[in-house]
Amino acid sequence: HVTVNTMPRNDEAAALPAWLEQLDAAGADALILADLGAFTLAGKYAPHCERHIST
Repeated sequence: HVTVNTMPRNDEAAALPAWLEQLDAAGADALILADLGAFTLAGKYAPHCERHIST
């Protein structure tokens, strides 16, 4: 599992898809995400990872 408990700033958002692809390629089995935008992007760019919302 990889925990992503941040809210990406606008200047960080452009790097998020590539980072999610790297996590997927590295074999991360699940992502725990705090940001709904990142959660949505993870579905597209890390399709092999389960997604969970952080509370």
